[in-house]
Amino acid sequence: MPYNDEYGRSERADRLNHRGLVADPAVTAALRNMNLPDRANARHEIENDIVALCTPGSDLPLLSRPTNRAVAVDGSPAEVEVLPDFPAARVGYLQVAVAHVDLRRMLAPPADRFVDPREIGRAAVGYVLKNVIPTSVINYRDGQDQQSAFREAVDAIFRVPRMGDREDDLASLLDVLFHVWTGTPDVPATSLSVSKCPSCGLAGPHMVGVTAISCPGCKERIYPIDVLQLHIEVAPEGSNVMALGRLMSVVEVLVFLWFIRCFARGTEYQHTAFVLDGPMLVSGAAADLKRHAERFLQAVHASVSTRGWLSPPILGLQKTGVLVDHARQLASLGLLPPGTLVCLPDGYLRRWVVPGPASPYGKDTDFGRRFIYRTRDGRVHVLSVPRLTGGTVTDDRGGVNLAAYPTLRSSLGFLDAVGTRLYQDAVIPVALAHNYASLPVGIGSEVLRTHAQVALGVRPTAMPPQPTRWPPR
Repeated sequence: MPYNDEYGRSERADRLNHRGLVADPAVTAALRNMNLPDRANARHEIENDIVALCTPGSDLPLLSRPTNRAVAVDGSPAEVEVLPDFPAARVGYLQVAVAHVDLRRMLAPPADRFVDPREIGRAAVGYVLKNVIPTSVINYRDGQDQQSAFREAVDAIFRVPRMGDREDDLASLLDVLFHVWTGTPDVPATSLSVSKCPSCGLAGPHMVGVTAISCPGCKERIYPIDVLQLHIEVAPEGSNVMALGRLMSVVEVLVFLWFIRCFARGTEYQHTAFVLDGPMLVSGAAADLKRHAERFLQAVHASVSTRGWLSPPILGLQKTGVLVDHARQLASLGLLPPGTLVCLPDGYLRRWVVPGPASPYGKDTDFGRRFIYRTRDGRVHVLSVPRLTGGTVTDDRGGVNLAAYPTLRSSLGFLDAVGTRLYQDAVIPVALAHNYASLPVGIGSEVLRTHAQVALGVRPTAMPPQPTRWPPR
């Protein structure tokens, strides 16, 4: 790691320090022992594989009502230092936003040649969950370790009632967890099973209701949120941006599921699209939530089906990663005409995208099957769609059964309708949700740091001097 000077500039490396690496025979031999997949005939081979996996999106059966609204969920984390003379002291801020978009108003043809920006503004409503977490050194009482402080903060956050479709029916994230984990969309579980005490490791199961219990061994509290095992991601020293990101992902999924459940209680559900920013997956220690999320969505679908309703578009949109890069490569090679859907069985994924063992792709993380779709106007999307007819998305590892994804066709039509040229391959509801949730870098981080300092009784510190730029901008 380089040193930094008083202006924050990093110590510079010697411009010839790479000579030793390049001249070392052991390094060269190690490179020659590595395997580089043969891409000499990649275009021809990919084309042969793609032909059988492509289908025009319009050929799928349309099993939905017209989509008039969209609900999109996105989140953003930020970690800031609090004490100037103790840089290890940090807190994490977290925002998760829900954008509710009236597509009829948003997409209505303008009265004259120009779109009225006021109408665009009225077409979208943002709802933001705001939280702060102690992530390094900072805790709630002397002697408390960082994992315990993180768990206590998450427990407190999950108990605040702030989500619901009616003012008299607000739910907390903890309520959602009890419905999703082992309950049903209508009836919550009475307790959750924590496999072992997070403090001393005493094996369970420890049955925890809404109220925390004391561990029989160490007498420390065991919270119901401990089923998520988020504390495993918390590092005892240093930054905890990763743990904060894992928490954000869990909150996004729970909020996404709960809004689907709330809308499913009214007829407007059939006309509302639900979009998660990112693929439908849960990574890290909390990945077991994936199984419960998949079952929860299938239960909602079964419930509305008994009423003769059709499920609307439900999808996650992946913006970055090797699969997105691969999809754009297919388009650039001319192998992905507009309006084309590509199914992705495991054989294709393992050969061309993510080489790996024979275990099912996304077995422990994904609650949506991934597809590639190029919209009619040329945008390229990697989307996740839930398997709503039972089973799990890994059941389609050998070949994708499109009949198990009744919302797929309507999801493709939704993507065709709500594109925006503001960003590459973007859709309007997700762009709006990101706008509500995003935390700006630079001056935004400074404001958050000052806010934390004032709240904690620390004298606010001035921004460090910035390096002089030449020529001036």
